[in-house]
Amino acid sequence: MSREIAQRFVDHINRIPHGHSPQVVVRSLGGEVDNGLKMGEAVLNRGAAVHVFDFCASSCANYLFLAGSKRYVMPDSVVLFHGGIVAQSLLSAELSDAGRAKLGRSLERQSQFLKRAGISADFFETMDGLNAEGVAARACPEKHSIAAVVLSDEKLADAGAHVASNMGPQSQDEVERVMVRYGMEESTCFWR
Repeated sequence: MSREIAQRFVDHINRIPHGHSPQVVVRSLGGEVDNGLKMGEAVLNRGAAVHVFDFCASSCANYLFLAGSKRYVMPDSVVLFHGGIVAQSLLSAELSDAGRAKLGRSLERQSQFLKRAGISADFFETMDGLNAEGVAARACPEKHSIAAVVLSDEKLADAGAHVASNMGPQSQDEVERVMVRYGMEESTCFWR
């Protein structure tokens, strides 16, 4: 999700006449946080429904999928989360003052986005903690280290992200089969 694609998306969704409920079909491996937020905010502003086709990962999952007024996952499609911006990131010694300020602005923007979307304020902190000692083992016993998670409808609902229809994988075996189909070799966990 480049800056140009994000802007074209926003321009396109804004051309849809008001009074119509936009239906957004997404297929993306994600991209830069601010571009994802820009697109997610446009989805929120228009009350658009979001349909995942094949895969929606990273910023796509974080901001487009979570923004949907209704959320749909098509057959053999996955929504892959691995985290967003977390407050802990601001403590990194590797950040310049300008980088820390930019990250702080993005963190505040993300916080406002989650609030508007009705998503739990600690959603990304939960994602960030998945590889902490013991957490991944309890949530995903088959995996010791995970790159992404597919959250069950119940986990999504607990976070405030109710799914209207999910025809994607509903078990670890199904997630692994779909990941192979799309050539994604990373360790992915189905988290009930």
